[in-house]
Amino acid sequence: GMLIYVNNRWCKVTGCVQNEALSEGWKRAIHPDEREQVAAKWYQCVRHGKPFDLEFCFQKPDGGIVWVPGQALPEMNEKSEIVGYVGTITDVTEYKKEEEELEKRLKELERFYRVTADREKRIIELKQQVKKLKEELEKGASPQTEG
Repeated sequence: GMLIYVNNRWCKVTGCVQNEALSEGWKRAIHPDEREQVAAKWYQCVRHGKPFDLEFCFQKPDGGIVWVPGQALPEMNEKSEIVGYVGTITDVTEYKKEEEELEKRLKELERFYRVTADREKRIIELKQQVKKLKEELEKGASPQTEG
């Protein structure tokens, strides 16, 4: 879509200057790996007059990544015709970093749990073997009586 306005906050989040973002320049700020997906979703929503809602990331000129949920709603005129879209982005980069850290810790805990469970299972098996050996030794060590 043809962007006609961005505010200072949008520019700060994306790392773009306003005149570079206008028209279709805003697309260059989207991370290269996600441009096609974002554009496809955007044009699908516009074609069908639907709200746009997608989480994606921008890549700043310095290479920094900024995660955002991007949302836009159709703006209607008095004849209920779509005359444009009004959208927002919210920087959720810190939340994404925390989420990734939590997922990493969860995987570590799952691995620790598996290792611990395997060790506990092995200890139980060893205790059973020790018990069986003790029983066999006791049977072998007891005096045989003849009757």
